Amino acid sequence: PGSAAALFKAMVPTGEPVPLYYSSDFISLDQEVSDLQASKPETRFCLLELPKDQLKSLQSGQTFAFRELSGSQVSGGGFTALCTADATFGVEFLENSNTLLLGKVTPGGDAEENKENAGDQGGTDHLQRCTVFAQCRGQLFVKPEKPDLSKVRELLRPTALSQAIRNDPKFYDFASLQHEVASSTKELSTLLSEGPFVEVDGYWRLLPERLQREVLDTALTIVTAQGWQLEAVDGKVLLEEVQKILPDGEVSVPNLAVLRKVLSGVQKSEELPKSDAETIFVLDAEKVNFSRALQILGDDPHEVRQRFQLPPPVARSAGPKRPRLAAPAQGSPLQVDEFLQVFKDLTSSDMNRESLLEMLATRAYVDEFEGTIHAMDATLLPRDPLQRLKQLFELQSHWRPERLNSLMATSLAGQKVEAWLGKHARQVYMEFTPGEEVRMMTKKFA
Repeated sequence: PGSAAALFKAMVPTGEPVPLYYSSDFISLDQEVSDLQASKPETRFCLLELPKDQLKSLQSGQTFAFRELSGSQVSGGGFTALCTADATFGVEFLENSNTLLLGKVTPGGDAEENKENAGDQGGTDHLQRCTVFAQCRGQLFVKPEKPDLSKVRELLRPTALSQAIRNDPKFYDFASLQHEVASSTKELSTLLSEGPFVEVDGYWRLLPERLQREVLDTALTIVTAQGWQLEAVDGKVLLEEVQKILPDGEVSVPNLAVLRKVLSGVQKSEELPKSDAETIFVLDAEKVNFSRALQILGDDPHEVRQRFQLPPPVARSAGPKRPRLAAPAQGSPLQVDEFLQVFKDLTSSDMNRESLLEMLATRAYVDEFEGTIHAMDATLLPRDPLQRLKQLFELQSHWRPERLNSLMATSLAGQKVEAWLGKHARQVYMEFTPGEEVRMMTKKFA
């Protein structure tokens, strides 16, 4: 609006009359009161309000595109996004009851009309003419929007790696994805680079979570078994070994790019010389250990016990009991001591129980009643404090205060966590070991 006003003032000097005319093809969008229940006339023009930096980019010749955000049940019925080279915006329409007219100011005009419009001011050479060619009903305004990750998954799911592909599948390169997905060019590139996607023979493919776990487990097992240095793993040799071990390995892991994407979470951030960057993997020992721990948590407990020849778990003979909040999964969950033993066998680590649980603080929780460990991703918990607390108590009924405090802290910025929990939860004392009481937090009203 500010730029438009400045432009108008530059074209039309203040205080000078400008004759106003309607073009021959002007269509009015006004309605009589008696017609308000009828369909509104379709507008051919709409004002679009843009941030200053995007307006500057548009004026410099950059191409913007309108695309549909996913989520609608029918094609074409979703929300609209405006996509630029480096940003994505949701678009909303604001209807305005004021009359908004679009006109074009040009010099000159009919001599007799100019003389009449000039009045007592004399000369007519300076007069300009404004021709109104359209009427707007409202304006569009934009707000920042995240790139449409769901749409990328939807498009790439039919051609995901390691799954049977139906006849005549549609493959997407970057240009075709850019045409289909509501995202800026820069954000789409980042999304593909950081997400579970990989480029194979010029087309982008989805990396299913199960395949990622299988490839990662196989690759790390090979590195450990071969005794290779984590700081200098030959990518080409590792790829050949992975392809040999996995069923249909050359199909599931067709190139080094797939293996690099799977191992990206356990690599060091340091940059290698350009000559080595494509073929050498520099693995981080701490990240490898963390990944191994998450793998154990994600596997079926029964299979873990069989693989590592663990004896059946012994139920606790003492301590309080309470009803389970959900039916147990196939095979009873791993005891913390079992988990620690398997972790040490896999990583040859001497990490103790406390250090291991601290490493997994945001990815696991311990059931104090049963002494078992369970997977949990704290990053997926709700931001709203009350909803977050509710979901945590749905996971288990009792929490150690220090664990609950740490999990709630991120959603209580600027507030004292202990004081807030004192209002929305209550403390109780439990005896897990005879003669030793432990303070726990539970729901305010059970």
